[in-house]
Amino acid sequence: MVQNTESIMIIDDDPNLAFVLSERLKSVGYQTQSFCDSRQAVKQLADVPPDLLISDVNMPGLNGFEVYDIIRSNPSTKHIPIIIITGLHEARMQALSLTGRDVYFLSKPIESSDLMKLVKVALSSPLEN
Repeated sequence: MVQNTESIMIIDDDPNLAFVLSERLKSVGYQTQSFCDSRQAVKQLADVPPDLLISDVNMPGLNGFEVYDIIRSNPSTKHIPIIIITGLHEARMQALSLTGRDVYFLSKPIESSDLMKLVKVALSSPLEN
């Protein structure tokens, strides 16, 4: 297995999904860190920014859109590509309105092949600092 140098942070209040995503990404060599507490993740993210963030939308504390706003408002993290994941129709529509070079959208249930393709795309076209 080739070790990737890219780091990926996963934020999802479902510990099982966070674990599955983390293990899938680790299995192909990515370095991962997962959080079930979005506030804790944002604090860690400011200290050690990852190369990519994967965030659920519907979470207690800060939801995925609030996390997005915090990241985009900070000069040291605004360049991080974000994959937003959700199974909620209303959140899908809101996520699609954000979709651009800096944010990607992935619907639940998550297909492993879709996840891997989107991670590669997001990491291959990072934003300018």
